[in-house]
Amino acid sequence: MTIEQEIKRHEKEVMASVSKRYAACCRRCKGNEGFQRHEIRRRTFYCQLKNGQPGAVRSWLVRWKCLNCTCTFTDYPPFALPYKRHIKPAIFEMVMKMCRDQKATYRSSTNGRAGHSSLWRWFDWLSSLFVQGQACARFILSADPNSLLHRNDYFVPPYKSRSKSRATVLTIGFQVLDRFMAFERFVAENFPQVRNTASPTGDAILQSDNISHTRSTLACTFLAFPRHPH
Repeated sequence: MTIEQEIKRHEKEVMASVSKRYAACCRRCKGNEGFQRHEIRRRTFYCQLKNGQPGAVRSWLVRWKCLNCTCTFTDYPPFALPYKRHIKPAIFEMVMKMCRDQKATYRSSTNGRAGHSSLWRWFDWLSSLFVQGQACARFILSADPNSLLHRNDYFVPPYKSRSKSRATVLTIGFQVLDRFMAFERFVAENFPQVRNTASPTGDAILQSDNISHTRSTLACTFLAFPRHPH
C-alpha cells in the first residue's frame, strides 16, 4: 500500500466511523476511555504520489475531548506528525539521508520534496527531544539488556555544518531519530497488542521504564510526538 492509499484509507475510516481513534489514552489524565469527538478539520499532507512525483493529498484530522478531564487533543494517524505537513516516513527518510550519506547536503537530501530550510528546522526539532530519545533507549535496554543500541555511531561529518553548535544539533538530531525508530521497531516486535505505534511523549515514556507495567499503562506511552511549532 502506497502512502497516498494509506491517507485515503484513513480519510474513509474517519468519515465512516465516529469512533475511529489512534491515541490509546488521554494526553493529560492518561485515561483510556470516555472520549467524545470534538471536531474534524482538513489537513494537507505532502507525500510522494502514485506517479512517483511529490504532491499534496487532502485529508482529515480529528480532535477528541476527554470527558474525564475535559482535555481536547488532536488525534494524529501513524503517518502524520504534529504541526508537520510532510508525512512522517518522508521526514525520517530525509533526515537519515542527510546524516548517513557522506555526500548529502540539505538540498540533495530533500530532492525537491521539501525546502532545505524545512530539513534544517526538523533537526532543531529533533535535537530538542534529547531527553525523550534517552528515555526510549533506557526503555529498550531495560527490556533487552543485550541490545546494542548504545553502541550505535552517530557521527556526522563536520563539513556538513559551519559551526560547532550546528554540528551538535545534527548529531543529537541523528541520535534522537535513530532511537525513536529503534523504539518503534522494538514495540512492534514485542508488543503487537498496543494499538498506537507512534513514538512516545517524554513524560509518558519516562514513567514507563519498568517493562512489567500493565497493558493499559504501556499503551499510554504510545502517543504522538511532542508538539513543536516548526
